Amino acid sequence: MHADRATCCLPEAWVYFPKKDEAYPEAKPGIAFIVFRLMGKDYEASVISAGFGGITPGSTATAIVNMTAVARQYGAAHRAFIIVPLVCGFFIDLVNAFIINFFVGL
Repeated sequence: MHADRATCCLPEAWVYFPKKDEAYPEAKPGIAFIVFRLMGKDYEASVISAGFGGITPGSTATAIVNMTAVARQYGAAHRAFIIVPLVCGFFIDLVNAFIINFFVGL
């Protein structure tokens, strides 16, 4: 069942990426397929890919909205809703704080 949901959901995760002429032209749809494959090629991976589409513009909230839209249509993905906010909210914010302090000190 998870494989069927993953194959019908992956194109939707791709749609959430900004188009080339929008504010974030560096977000490429091909990245979603890389994340999908690295995360295991299942339904959870497709929801994480949708979340990655929200992380790319730089917002944890956008990642949650993207994942919620996919999960409402195709079903719950509990691990994805644990992994993406933790990685985005904790790791990325801490790394950004150190990087900003480094550049302010230059």
